[in-house]
Amino acid sequence: MTIRAFVTSLIVAGTLAGLVTLRWSHPDANRPLEYDEWVSLEYYTWAGLQPDGQMRPIRRAEDLAELDDPTPLQLAAGLYRATGVWLEPNNHVLHSALLNLVSARTPRTPQNVRIAAMAGATLFAFACFALFYWGLQWRYAAPFAAVWAFSLPYVVRFSLEARGYSLMLALQASFLTAAWGLARRPASLVRSTVMAATAAATFMNVVSLAVDWLLPAYLVLWLIPPAPVNVDDPEESRQRRRQWRTSLLAQLLAIGSVGLVFLMDRLPYVVSSAQQYGNPVSSVEAFTRGLLEIGRDLFPGPVGIAVLVAGAAGLLLMLFRRADRTMGLVGLAVIAVSLLHFWGTHKLPYARTCGYILPLGIVGMAFLVERICWAINWTPLRIATLTGVLAATAGMAWQTTGTGHWDHDALAELAEQCLPADEAVYAILPAGNEYWFAKYLPADWLTAGDHVPEDQPIRQIALWVDEADDWSVPTDFGTTARLPELWRSATAPVSQIGRTYRIVTLPVQPITADDLPRESLQTPVVALWTPDPSRLGLSGEGIAGLLQDRPVPALRRIHRVPAKLDFFGQFNAIEFLALTSQDRQQLADILSEGLETFGGQVRLWSVTPADSETISAGGGSVAQLPSEPAID
Repeated sequence: MTIRAFVTSLIVAGTLAGLVTLRWSHPDANRPLEYDEWVSLEYYTWAGLQPDGQMRPIRRAEDLAELDDPTPLQLAAGLYRATGVWLEPNNHVLHSALLNLVSARTPRTPQNVRIAAMAGATLFAFACFALFYWGLQWRYAAPFAAVWAFSLPYVVRFSLEARGYSLMLALQASFLTAAWGLARRPASLVRSTVMAATAAATFMNVVSLAVDWLLPAYLVLWLIPPAPVNVDDPEESRQRRRQWRTSLLAQLLAIGSVGLVFLMDRLPYVVSSAQQYGNPVSSVEAFTRGLLEIGRDLFPGPVGIAVLVAGAAGLLLMLFRRADRTMGLVGLAVIAVSLLHFWGTHKLPYARTCGYILPLGIVGMAFLVERICWAINWTPLRIATLTGVLAATAGMAWQTTGTGHWDHDALAELAEQCLPADEAVYAILPAGNEYWFAKYLPADWLTAGDHVPEDQPIRQIALWVDEADDWSVPTDFGTTARLPELWRSATAPVSQIGRTYRIVTLPVQPITADDLPRESLQTPVVALWTPDPSRLGLSGEGIAGLLQDRPVPALRRIHRVPAKLDFFGQFNAIEFLALTSQDRQQLADILSEGLETFGGQVRLWSVTPADSETISAGGGSVAQLPSEPAID
């Protein structure tokens, strides 16, 4: 390494260290954990296992800090969960394995849980510098590119979220760096092994990258080897190309073997995930609209637009420069194969999964800067250009982006509401978010996941409603349940990714199933039905058939059941909101038929009439409950 390269590396490392320190001190670094972070932590690390290996639920967020340090057996079981149990895309295998290690340290704060994510972002930035400085020899652009990579809005978000997406980018950049390193010494076994290892880790971390990233990358690298493979001597160039392709063939055989073992063990879950996750599209218009939405998510604001435009232009211009053509073709091939994959499956992935496009944007933008600097022959103008790039880079580094998190303080305030301290509160949480929201409820509040016993008195029900959608309750079955006007007074909003939830607490009294058909019952009814698991099966398809022609608003609850060191999701309970007389009649029919077919137990509550109680508005005004909602 030359003195210039050494000094440049030190400057880049010092700059990144400063940026890491600034971001790590941001309040978002220690914000409460979010949905996917909890899934990774509870189901793919030791934290969700007891010392004897049995499953251990983490009921509330504060319970995480109270966990004892893991025993060696417990940590080994957690590593097995991370690497040997792949049931859903939430398990980013390599990140989950690292998460086991970082979560073993105390204190177990949200910030410490996110160490692996921050390390992934830092590695991504430095790997970009290494790729451009030593691999592609873009000496002007390389230092700037490291800062660009660390400052992308996507990277800002996922460096502060305990998921494997920042690590995904780091593995991509490391793979390309290893490929261009191998191109200089195509016979090197060590370099070939490093390249293959980063490739295997890439698709094990995010499975879809086997098709969307590795397939097109290896195809281009095989057909059009990077420029360093070729030398002036034609005979030596042919020999080096043979060595290059022999190395790639050996890598593909090794990676294919790893992938085959991975798929043989997890194929049902991979197929199920491919069918279950993503956004279906059925027309060219929907496909185009979905791509634009993904683009807006990946390239938000002026910074994102600059990366998109400059990156696309750079990739296209690279085709006209022989030394950099292979890299440009890799980028364009990845985009083309991804589009064909999306269209062929008629399904678009979530935007965060498409983050593998971002390194290509950095490549294209770095190429533009490098070529512009080389094209300027007048030194003062070149210095002025580099100064402008430096200023733009500094502005990009200082920008921050929202992480999409919600206001946990609103939930923390619930414990201070004017609710009976000696009576349990039953919470009905939004469909799809119940697992996450339950982590931040007061400790003595109950949900369907607590398996509420029959003799547990419930006098208050806390109901989550979506204010942005006309105060509706997000449901899984039946019609949308919208609260009457007089009920619409509640706590401070709880914002989450474009939605504004509010919490309404309703006083209730227990009733029996025999009370439902009575005409004298004029108030809304809330029901909790827990079917017998032995008669229901895992998926609960029979429940869907039971509710098909009875549109009572209902929310499905699923919990995870242990099976040795494995686990599986099982239908647990269903909550009904019978707000109208028609709903109550249909609910009576559902429970009559359902209990006979699926068994289990039912808890029923009637919202207390206005002449005896009022609705608690959680710190807002108190709303009188009408005897019959005006939505019949």
